[in-house]
Amino acid sequence: MILGVLGGRKTDDEVTRVSCALAKLNNEKLKMVFVITVDRKLPIDKEVRESTAIAENSLQNMEKLAKELRVKQSGEIIQARFQGSAVVQQIDEIGATTVVIGLPQRKPYDQGKVSESINYLYDNASCVVVTCQSN
Repeated sequence: MILGVLGGRKTDDEVTRVSCALAKLNNEKLKMVFVITVDRKLPIDKEVRESTAIAENSLQNMEKLAKELRVKQSGEIIQARFQGSAVVQQIDEIGATTVVIGLPQRKPYDQGKVSESINYLYDNASCVVVTCQSN
């Protein structure tokens, strides 16, 4: 199974396209997730309306694009304290062979740096990690 991770960023389209291409190429199922990071001050199951609206919009856009690309998929919104560990847990639960995630937009002085979540995936994912960056 291919796992695509959406983030409500410019990279979501590219993550969806790459995930769909990999699913087609390898004849695998596709699951897309959006992880809402919940502040430690709040209960983990507290709905964060603004983030939920962004997540729902991202998943709807992904479903539309995947349909255009003729790839069957499923989508899910997950709430967690940390995106990295939530994605690793999803990888293990579904037996993903590949995870596709977008890189956050870098500033000129951030050369060579990636997000804490992506570093966590590189260190802990039991599958191939593919990163995408928008132009």
